[in-house]
Amino acid sequence: MDNLNIVIFGASGDLAKKKVFPAFFSLYCRGLLPKNIKFFGFARSKMTQNEFKDMITLNLTCRYTPENNCQQLMEEFLERCKYVSGVYNEVEDYKKLDSLILGNNGQKSNRIYYLAVPPMLFTDIAETLKKSDMIFADEEKEWSRIIIEKPFGRDRDSSDATVASIAKCFSEKQTYRIDHYLGKEVVQNILVFRFANIIFQPVWTSEYIEKVEIIWSEEQGLSGRAGYFDKYGIIRDVIQNHLLQVLALITMETPADLNANEIRSKKVQLLRDIQAPTVEDVVVGQYSGNESKNKCAYIEEDGVDPESITPTFAFLKLKINNSRWKGLPVEISAGKALQERKAEVIITFKKPCGNIFCVTGNCPPA
Repeated sequence: MDNLNIVIFGASGDLAKKKVFPAFFSLYCRGLLPKNIKFFGFARSKMTQNEFKDMITLNLTCRYTPENNCQQLMEEFLERCKYVSGVYNEVEDYKKLDSLILGNNGQKSNRIYYLAVPPMLFTDIAETLKKSDMIFADEEKEWSRIIIEKPFGRDRDSSDATVASIAKCFSEKQTYRIDHYLGKEVVQNILVFRFANIIFQPVWTSEYIEKVEIIWSEEQGLSGRAGYFDKYGIIRDVIQNHLLQVLALITMETPADLNANEIRSKKVQLLRDIQAPTVEDVVVGQYSGNESKNKCAYIEEDGVDPESITPTFAFLKLKINNSRWKGLPVEISAGKALQERKAEVIITFKKPCGNIFCVTGNCPPA
């Protein structure tokens, strides 16, 4: 795979600017990408090539790069980045993108299409790529892949419809569905923490654990994401994907090995054991304005419907109906425009009987 072209749709958005391009730059610095790799941004925003590169540069860091080599690697990376402005369902604009790709990499044109866009655009992009003859299935000559990010719809019906529409354009082998939160180092280390330390296995049950709390909060409000967020809300944005993935890693049974299908199977088994929450188990809300901090209310944000009831905060109490976790309360909370930025898991163990270090009888749990 000497020649690889990565096309980032939604290249001017927050996800692409703050996460996707910096991640690719990190991989590039560590020599983990093919030698002849090119990056192509596609979005509606009008930008020159220099403006596009300046936008990318704002979020690039040299964390994994020797200081004396950082500037050179950054310049090399930016030279590999090109931009096309266009409409997501316009074939002519995709033809411009295709010409730019072919002009840069000659014969083969292996491609990854990374959709850093709201889910309502997934179908438009997949169908327009097909109409533009930009999807290749001949693995011997050139190939294509599509990567879509969570959420995959507003509910099961819309998710099924999205999957079906993409399947008309890309085969299952060509389609990758990802949750970028699982790429975080701390999240990946949950498996190591649990299953490489035998000390935890005997006490990792409701017999010894009193409560599990998963907390996610941001100080920022929408940060220009009203067009996406007001249609989905905090539960679809982070709870039913990011935080449920974390819960699954914390509470699933031991996988037989590190095979992806085996881990997925254990996660699915755990999620099926979670009892559906009732109205009494859920609290939702919206952030209000704060004049002293010069912050407006959610319904005053640009692009938000003044009558919107989309939640920016949610608290859920869940129960896991299996022998390991029977009776254990699990609390998940997430919100925007809160007092501090935080992402943490709190495991509270029960008080030991007859604690000799607790003479007052009022000692907190561990």
